[in-house]
Amino acid sequence: MARVLAIELTMMVMIENDQAEVLVQDRKKKDWPGWTFPGGHVEKDEGSYEAAVREIEEETGLVVQPLLRGTAEWNHLAKETRELAFLYTAKVKKQVVPDDLFWVKKTALTTQPLAGTLNDLLPIFFGEEQQIYFED
Repeated sequence: MARVLAIELTMMVMIENDQAEVLVQDRKKKDWPGWTFPGGHVEKDEGSYEAAVREIEEETGLVVQPLLRGTAEWNHLAKETRELAFLYTAKVKKQVVPDDLFWVKKTALTTQPLAGTLNDLLPIFFGEEQQIYFED
């Protein structure tokens, strides 16, 4: 059995403002459609923290100091690949954000269609769990 596995590194940040709202994006793409938090891929020359800071500034214009809350893994058995996501939170003062992003109360996350497995990841963002594993 091979011990080397192709791994895609990603990260996502739940940003909360000083009015207890979180920043979401309503994704229209076929992969992960629905509400989600900003995030992206970890580049080959950076760690997950640096990726979180970079991606959030690129996507939102916000400068954050993210706090790692946990991880999620998706093991794609048929493709023999895995995705490892680093899940962060950050706090900011409420600011104007790009048109494709908007602030909502946390309670709205339970009433709207969330992207992919985001609903399953909320316990990590809310500090109730540290790690989730998915297998397909």
